[in-house]
Amino acid sequence: MNSPTPWACRSSSARSRPDSRRARGVWSPTWGPGIGDEPDAAAIIAPLRPRPGEHLLANVRHNAFLRGHLGRLLRSGGRDQLIIYGVHAHFGVLLTAADAFMNDIQPFVVADAVADISAEEHSLALRWAARSGVVCTTDSLLRGLLFHKERRKA
Repeated sequence: MNSPTPWACRSSSARSRPDSRRARGVWSPTWGPGIGDEPDAAAIIAPLRPRPGEHLLANVRHNAFLRGHLGRLLRSGGRDQLIIYGVHAHFGVLLTAADAFMNDIQPFVVADAVADISAEEHSLALRWAARSGVVCTTDSLLRGLLFHKERRKA
């Protein structure tokens, strides 16, 4: 199956000010104002931009499934696995992985493609993610994806 890849990101293009106090809720005092109003403040660098046919989902909460249609998009595309990377491993990445697992979507957390505020928080998040999903490195993930792609060709 070759359905479009959904991308979830914090993006100011999804609504006029996704990181306003109202949108950020109770986390606003903790995490600050968020993305600025500058036109390129939420820009995605060229090599990482979604290609034609791929979906860009605005992630306005710390869990990519909340207030969006990521789960519905994955299911409609016949997807039951999700690769997760990003910042705040102990929070957003972990919550997204847990929600994926609870919705019968196998999460793959890419250990060397997630960041956190400390090595301790990073390690804690990866240990927790491993309880309900796969924790891997970028290299092992890419090797696995290429292996499966080659097997499908054969």
